[in-house]
Amino acid sequence: MYCDGAYHSTPLYHAENLHPGDRIPGPAIITDANATTVVEPEWQAEVTAQGHLLLIRAAPRLTKAAIGTNGDPVMLEIFNNLFMAVAKQMDVTLANTA
Repeated sequence: MYCDGAYHSTPLYHAENLHPGDRIPGPAIITDANATTVVEPEWQAEVTAQGHLLLIRAAPRLTKAAIGTNGDPVMLEIFNNLFMAVAKQMDVTLANTA
């Protein structure tokens, strides 16, 4: 199976051979008469008492912060005041030239 930019050795399971309480760690492929379920790495599939597949994240998700979301409040205030000063100077210049 190709996932996350790499190939993974992946076992194949048939849903009719699974029993309630079975846990299948990813990566795995589970086939059924009507569907195919792909369990990616860092996930696991659990068979419920009703015979349903429940996918559960087995490892915490790595989060990435967007650029600019970890701003320093002091620097933000400094730049805010700088831009406000520039806007006021433009206002005065425009008033003088009018």
